[in-house]
Amino acid sequence: MNSPIPLPKRYLFQIGLAGKTVQIESSYRRIYDECRAYLVQGAVPDLFVSPSRESLAAMTAEALTPDGQPQGPWMPTEDVQESMAVCKEIANSLLSSDLMLMHGAVVAKDGFGYMITAPSGTGKTTRLLRWLEAYPDSVVVNGDKPLVQLSDDPPLAYGTPWCGKEGMSTNMAVPLRAIFCLERAGVNRVTRLSPAAAYLSLFPMVYQPADIEASRRVLRLLRRLISQVAVYRFQSEPTREAVRLAWESARPR
Repeated sequence: MNSPIPLPKRYLFQIGLAGKTVQIESSYRRIYDECRAYLVQGAVPDLFVSPSRESLAAMTAEALTPDGQPQGPWMPTEDVQESMAVCKEIANSLLSSDLMLMHGAVVAKDGFGYMITAPSGTGKTTRLLRWLEAYPDSVVVNGDKPLVQLSDDPPLAYGTPWCGKEGMSTNMAVPLRAIFCLERAGVNRVTRLSPAAAYLSLFPMVYQPADIEASRRVLRLLRRLISQVAVYRFQSEPTREAVRLAWESARPR
């Protein structure tokens, strides 16, 4: 793989994200390309994001083990690290507006959003694809990192440019009706979780900032989310029948 080529000068552009205007300054073109569907012009920015050397160094440190080896099968290139740093800075800034970044795939059907969340590698993208096969009228809001607005009831799920390697995202918002905590299984079963069980399942799926006060705010938002949205344990085979069961369990009556 060729190394990414930095732009000859800093790249400056604006995006509209979750009702906010974000001005981004970056060294690489990757972020601009990721954000094409979200570009806006001429608005007064609500926030400005420009990754510092310190934030990029922190991203590099997070990608390495204590002995200096990559945490995963590959080491993120500098443009990927810069994109991840931008995403984190935006997530930190938007917390003050009750917007929370989550790890999950959101699909919209009949005016409502449904999130499938699970640790990486569990198969949420596969279930998302089966959902689209079963319900072709559905729209993918985001395939990996949606924002959830908790000042609304029901909460709103927003698409973001950070949507996984498949690049599935739509610049839209949709009321979030249900969250399915995916587990691989040889059966298809959907079970409503208690608030306590939902909290334990969703806690690892929520972006946690390093700042203690910001982290406490995230936990308050998570409790609010659980009080407003149905959360299910979703034991599933990677089939259309499984996602049909999920839809039937949570759809409007």
